[in-house]
Amino acid sequence: MLRRLCLSILLISNMKISILLFVSLLFATTSCAQDEYVVDDNFTYHVSIDTLYEELKFDDVFEEYRCIALKQSPDYLICEIKQLFQYKDRIIVVTDGIYCFDFDGNPVYNIVNRGHAKNEYLYCASVSLCDSLLYMYDRGKRMTHVYDAYSGKYLYGIESPSVENIYCIGDKMVIEDKLKSTELTRSNSRFFVYDKSFTRLQYRVFGKEQYLYNIGYPVSIGNKSILFSDYYECRLYKMLSDRVVSYLQIDCDTRYRNTPDQIGQSIRKARSQNDNLHALQHVCETKTHIFGTFIFKRKDYEFVLDKRSGHSKVCIRILGEGYQHWHSNSSDRRFANDTYLCRYYGPERIYRPQNKYAYGEQLSINHPEYRNQKILQDCRPDDNPIVILYRFRSF
Repeated sequence: MLRRLCLSILLISNMKISILLFVSLLFATTSCAQDEYVVDDNFTYHVSIDTLYEELKFDDVFEEYRCIALKQSPDYLICEIKQLFQYKDRIIVVTDGIYCFDFDGNPVYNIVNRGHAKNEYLYCASVSLCDSLLYMYDRGKRMTHVYDAYSGKYLYGIESPSVENIYCIGDKMVIEDKLKSTELTRSNSRFFVYDKSFTRLQYRVFGKEQYLYNIGYPVSIGNKSILFSDYYECRLYKMLSDRVVSYLQIDCDTRYRNTPDQIGQSIRKARSQNDNLHALQHVCETKTHIFGTFIFKRKDYEFVLDKRSGHSKVCIRILGEGYQHWHSNSSDRRFANDTYLCRYYGPERIYRPQNKYAYGEQLSINHPEYRNQKILQDCRPDDNPIVILYRFRSF
């Protein structure tokens, strides 16, 4: 009888503790959930559309560029590239795993060890580079694996929720759920910023239906920030570890203001029906410049803004010599780090067997662009993609 009484008391005590913990967690979650970050309309940078060029010369936009042919071996066969990073003298390519090359295209390391062991992964959903570390979100194991970015050495893992993507910016982890419910909360929120243990919510960013932004895709992952655009307002926002910044606005005047009907349509349908539609698309930034594309009056424009001077250039096409390889195409994925804008081209877009002058007149071996031209000319249809790094010119 005494034993039953003790067990009953113990059970009641445990129930009280559980209830208290649940209430505390609910209160904490509710308190955090109210941290909906509000930003003002004081944008740091503005891009004027008063002067729109049909084309700009390559040398007016870029100071230098470098072609890197990623060399093949049985362990380094690259197909579709999902993400691309440049870190020091390393090129880091993300496909279904991680592959690293030096600036001459030589393989350095790869991270392709799949399995259930501690240093293995099941599904590489997203990768972010923060300081000197690579953070790979493994959706299969619900784990974020951390590696040394220069050597590829496995360091440790962080238990993570089951969501769409996870990125590291500074000392915080950012969850991207693409307007779907997650196990952390049931709402249409787009981004959640947590500490690295995923126990404390710093702030969250909602989609247009519930809050502020009509969030565009894809987002651009920087070293300690994330850029996302409000498509139809032509505005760019920057997520830091502790706040959201109103970062850049394309200055479309009231004559070209988007209507609610346009915002409710797809970009392709709205563009075909209305000359005044504008929409900000892919944007990325280096330490000194912001580069992106936007739609204006049914045309795709590219813009470059020098953050030091505040001056910008807007054009439909950037044209250069044949060996100065650049495709003006808003559907291309662009990536950036502190120094370079990074792009990649599949061999099917480089290989030109019928036109030996496709990359300009043959340069002499002493010409400063000879190496870049030769890499393009030597490309074969079954090669790995070619990565090109572009450094912007000051203006």
